Amino acid sequence: MKLKLILGLLAFTFTITSCQPPEKAETENSEIEKADSQRIYPVKVLKIDYSTFNKHEEYTASINAWQEVHLGPSQPNQIEEILVEVGDNVKEGDILVKMDAAAYLQTKIQFEDTELDFKRMDTLLSYGSTSQQVYDKTKMAYELARTALQTMAENVNLIAPFNGVITGKYFNEGEIYSSMSPNMIPGVPCIVSLMQINELKIKINVSEKYWPLIKKGMDASLTTEIYKGEYFAGKVHLIYPTIDPTTKTFRVEIKIPNPDKQLRPGMFAKVSLNFGETKSIVVPSFAILKQQGTNQRYVYLNENGNAKKAVVKLGKRFNENIEIVDGLNVDDQLIVTGQANLMTGTPVKIVD
Repeated sequence: MKLKLILGLLAFTFTITSCQPPEKAETENSEIEKADSQRIYPVKVLKIDYSTFNKHEEYTASINAWQEVHLGPSQPNQIEEILVEVGDNVKEGDILVKMDAAAYLQTKIQFEDTELDFKRMDTLLSYGSTSQQVYDKTKMAYELARTALQTMAENVNLIAPFNGVITGKYFNEGEIYSSMSPNMIPGVPCIVSLMQINELKIKINVSEKYWPLIKKGMDASLTTEIYKGEYFAGKVHLIYPTIDPTTKTFRVEIKIPNPDKQLRPGMFAKVSLNFGETKSIVVPSFAILKQQGTNQRYVYLNENGNAKKAVVKLGKRFNENIEIVDGLNVDDQLIVTGQANLMTGTPVKIVD
């Protein structure tokens, strides 16, 4: 009897429940959701303000020679003598290559004859024994001959324009130099290459936001993988006057003394610039969230008792803090604890 009574009660309860209108069930679910949405989440906040610190930026680049030239005559000619080898140190004014001088000597004789004719014509004109037209033609021939001689003189001996080291040699003595020779650097007609390496330079691209801060003569510090733990001093030598509209950066050249020639062109280096004291917004890294499936970073702010999502752009990291370069303003109330379960519009309560 007891078993029958229990089964009867269960059947009655099921019947009553199953007969409830669907509208009533939906109302109950809606009330649950409403109660959940009205839940006030306790949070801790940090009032945003500027922080002052020394602004260091690091850039990577390859080291370049301070000057570099590729020397070769302007016209094809036979190489008489090459006085240097790769690796030789030379001084400004040293003769590096001697070309066959036959064409130069012939041009010199022609110039001397033209010069003599011009002097005679100058005397005749002063006495009225020749016309101005004849004089002008003779003068023009003299000036052309002089220019040709100067060009040949510059090409018969190749001279070092500065102190440096020979970094390339592309011909041998007795060969005919030609700009079409396959021996040379593609597109660079030359017999030898010369670099100045007692001073070096590095070119870097700096963000436009530092345009007001960077100055010529500013100190720079350089490090390399080869000389770990060793620092090389440099200075800002040249600041390009325009900003690239695509990258929003401008070019800066760093000059690096290299008297011991430890550093060499082509080495990989890191350059650090100190832009002095600067103000920026810095927040704890744990307050920053990442949008799943993207690289977007965001935080939550307290705005009149409700959470507000704010997308931010990150800058440099300082230990446990990160610079915010865009997305936050001074006096914003940054939620630093309890932000994981929030969404825009969620009610929040500030707690200690």
